[in-house]
Amino acid sequence: MKKRIQWIDVAKGLLIIFVVFGHSEIPSTAQLIINSFHMAAFFVLAGFTFNANRPTKEFILKRTKSILIPYFLFAALLLTEKFLVHRFIAPNAFDLLHGIISIFVPVSGSAYTSVYALWFLPCIFLSELVLFFIEKIKQFWLRCLCLIGSMLICVSIHYLTGVTSIISLLPLACFFILFGKKAKQYIYLVQEKKGLVALISLLLFAACVATNAFLSNHTGFDFSSLNTGILPLYILSGICGSAFIICVSMVIEKVKILQLIGKNSLYYYGFHYIILSVAEKLIPFGWLCAIATLIVLFPIVSAYVFLKNQVITKLGEKHD
Repeated sequence: MKKRIQWIDVAKGLLIIFVVFGHSEIPSTAQLIINSFHMAAFFVLAGFTFNANRPTKEFILKRTKSILIPYFLFAALLLTEKFLVHRFIAPNAFDLLHGIISIFVPVSGSAYTSVYALWFLPCIFLSELVLFFIEKIKQFWLRCLCLIGSMLICVSIHYLTGVTSIISLLPLACFFILFGKKAKQYIYLVQEKKGLVALISLLLFAACVATNAFLSNHTGFDFSSLNTGILPLYILSGICGSAFIICVSMVIEKVKILQLIGKNSLYYYGFHYIILSVAEKLIPFGWLCAIATLIVLFPIVSAYVFLKNQVITKLGEKHD
């Protein structure tokens, strides 16, 4: 089994904490800052671990098991929660068919019956799949042509349909993954000068966010709906924010609790919407609500991972 990189786990742990806070009712300025980098940073980190040098079948199976299957499980769980709430707790019309369709055709702007809240999972799956097949092309010029062509198709679909979907997000997601993949070659330089890199990236991040907020009239940023303000500034803030988080994670890479949270960040992501929706009804303060959600999530995720590992072990014994 390939050894895990501790600072990447810590970075994911920090980022998933930001995800929970970003989805809570915290002040809009705090949300704007968090949304300026946290999802971009997840894609950058994916670039660090992205590996196209493996058989196609192995790659697809591994990503299906680690991303796609959990997505369908969490989507079914989230849709069930929405159905029960609107059927028994807050009686209202609920289009279950629309909700089921949204699992397979995730489109932004229909949160009432949609599971688009889980957009990151199908987006990272499709992004890595596209990049995997493009990386298999031997000629560099043809690789570039296919990459540009596929991204133009995604942009065209977005503008022709007039809706934001997973397809709309692929160009931006692929860019950050490729940036992370390229940045991996120079990570040793960051490790040697992480203090300086952290300071510079933080200052640049603050400048980009402030300028973007000013020029876009303080519009709240959101990767999932492509609400980016000035796109080049949003991309720069995503890169600088990612660099800062990476530097901080390298400094505190031995913090076990963050390693554990980061290792299981996918499950925190999948469960946090339901826990947060309950917490918001009980706790009126956004910061406290987010903290309570994280506290409750820890034993739930731990129990889920334990049970999952037990099932895998039992299935392995039967197979043997």
